[in-house]
Amino acid sequence: MLKIYKSFILPHFQYCSSVWHFCSSRNTDKLESLNKRVLRAIFNDWNSNYNELLNKSGTISLFNQRICNMLTCVFKYPLYMKYMFNVRTGNYSFRGTNVPKLAIPKTTKYGRN
Repeated sequence: MLKIYKSFILPHFQYCSSVWHFCSSRNTDKLESLNKRVLRAIFNDWNSNYNELLNKSGTISLFNQRICNMLTCVFKYPLYMKYMFNVRTGNYSFRGTNVPKLAIPKTTKYGRN
C-alpha cells in the first residue's frame, strides 16, 4: 500500500506545488489533514500522531516537501533559466553583482505594481 501511496497519491499533492504553495493556511491545513487520513488508512493506525505516521512512511510533511521542491528548483538553476534573466554586472566586486536585473515596465498603469 505504501508504494501505491508514493506513486499515485503523493504526486497529486506535489503537482504544481510551487504555484499554490502560498495559498491560505486553511487550505494548507486541509491538505495536511487529508494526507494524515490517507496515511492512517494505509497503516491502519488511528492513534498515532501525524509525525509518527510520516516517520513510518519515510516522508516529510507536505509543507516541507513544497519548500524542498522550490529550493531544489532555485538552486539547481536549470540552463534554460539562464537565458530568461539578465544579471547585473559591474566593474567592482560588490555583493550585489550577481543579482538579476529588474525588468523595465512598458506601462506605468500596471507595470510598477
